[in-house]
Amino acid sequence: MTIDKLQIPVRVGVIGAGWVAQDRHIPAFKRNRLSNVTVLLDRNIDRAEVMAGKFRIPRFVDRLDDFLGEPLDVVSICTPPQEHAPLIEASLRAGKHVLVEKPMTLTSEEGRSQALLASKSGLLLCPAHSFLFSRSVLRAKSALEAGKAGEIKWAMGLQLSSWRRRLPTWFDDLPGGLFFDEVPHFLYLMRYFLGELNIEQAWLHADGTDSAPDERMEVRLKGTQGNGQLTMWTGSPFSEWLFVLFCSRSVLVLDLFRDILIKLPPEKAHRAMDVLKFSSGSTLQMWKEIGVSGLRFARHRLLYGHDQLVNLFLESAVNGEKPPVTAQDGIEVVALAEEILSRSSGKV
Repeated sequence: MTIDKLQIPVRVGVIGAGWVAQDRHIPAFKRNRLSNVTVLLDRNIDRAEVMAGKFRIPRFVDRLDDFLGEPLDVVSICTPPQEHAPLIEASLRAGKHVLVEKPMTLTSEEGRSQALLASKSGLLLCPAHSFLFSRSVLRAKSALEAGKAGEIKWAMGLQLSSWRRRLPTWFDDLPGGLFFDEVPHFLYLMRYFLGELNIEQAWLHADGTDSAPDERMEVRLKGTQGNGQLTMWTGSPFSEWLFVLFCSRSVLVLDLFRDILIKLPPEKAHRAMDVLKFSSGSTLQMWKEIGVSGLRFARHRLLYGHDQLVNLFLESAVNGEKPPVTAQDGIEVVALAEEILSRSSGKV
């Protein structure tokens, strides 16, 4: 596939004026020297006007035809997943490169169709697998590449979700509900660290009420570079997202909500002094990491990898190169989510 190089500044249009656009995509594009956000589309024109004013975006519209009629190079799609496929297709047919929130599409079949269209059109289609570029994940990658952590033996993802947490209003319309919207983060991290994945076992325990369902999904995965376990529970009294890499020389604990990494060294003995030294060292690491992330948050620079993803995506568009995350990556993640739902259907 030949990709035409873009001129700087890259003209960017954003579809959707919700949380992910406001807190992730627009700030990342606005801070990048390669881009200029020129128009915002939202069906709610009042919301679009408020958001455009906040970020000094010169144009805001409520019709897709008007939006795609603008002189744009890149479209950033920040809508519910149900709308991704038709918006990707319309943007590609209008000759725009596309960055789209996860999951890339509602089905893997839709994903393959849009990937083929992008390839035939010589355009980039990049799913926003943002945690791959977060500070904590980049530091974990660095530790592994330098050989400091040893070889990965096992990975574990743990997602605890409370209904008090900010949640999208549209997740009930997705296959698998909230699971389908949030599992892509853990699946693309598993794929990166463990290689290509196969689902060995999946089961779902469902309970609770219509207003607060209590669901726990358990998944066992086998990768070409190691095995993994994923637990997602929606009945928790508090919310946490943890991704843990158990390696031959250390354990890497990634706190995704705070974007921090704790490196736990191998145990030499299990005497009281060893336990205290281990505990004090890991606690000091945690507070140091929280201080770094807290400072980034205070400076409005804690974007959980969206800033780095946007940087790499724009560089790809300017240089005519493949994107940092490919459409095939997006398809594989959606296909894994589909398989998990299929294999866990009816199991308790």
